[in-house]
Amino acid sequence: MVRVSVAAAIVVAIVFAILFSPVFKINSIEFNAESCITDQKQLEKYQVLGKNILIFKSARLNSDLKSDFSCIDQIKTNKVFPQKLKIEITTQSPVAKIKSSDLAVTKDGTVRQSTQANLPTIFLPAGVQAAVGKRLVDTTTLFALDVAGQLRKSDFTPQNIRIVDGGDVAVYDTTGVIALFLPTKDATLQVDSLQAILAHSKIDEAKIAKIDLRFDKPVILNK
Repeated sequence: MVRVSVAAAIVVAIVFAILFSPVFKINSIEFNAESCITDQKQLEKYQVLGKNILIFKSARLNSDLKSDFSCIDQIKTNKVFPQKLKIEITTQSPVAKIKSSDLAVTKDGTVRQSTQANLPTIFLPAGVQAAVGKRLVDTTTLFALDVAGQLRKSDFTPQNIRIVDGGDVAVYDTTGVIALFLPTKDATLQVDSLQAILAHSKIDEAKIAKIDLRFDKPVILNK
């Protein structure tokens, strides 16, 4: 019985020593070169430094950072024992360039300077101003950007994006086909419907002038 008690006391002492030892306290954070977070001071509010690396919850930090920094697309935190965190961040890439400017905008509305050529052009509605570092908040514009981002995985190659009368979104592809989207309807559902139409009309695609996705049953108008 005495031996068991002694063994238990030793285990407790070892665990206590490990958990509270300065050897395992996080004292530095490293970011990858492409990260939109560049200084560990930006993480002060999360109280990371000084935490025990053995019991530190990386998943919670990742979730908090992705929620607070709109520039983050994907994030992964690796523990480098005994005292370092390595955070790898993939930033959101622009989904459209803004007409008559050297600015581009990401899916979440963050404006940045860009000379990227292979992006569709978005015509911002009157009253919506863009500046580097600013985040657009106009709901219709954000919907249009969401559509632009999702179209990248489709057979529809957008060239121009406009907010038309009534607040609907018109997307013109490189062949002249117009796709009309309704902002009050789920963007993914409409893009999926568009892709289904294109997949079933490969032969006659050149005859299509407009695809209206604003209705429960999309309307196709030929040239």
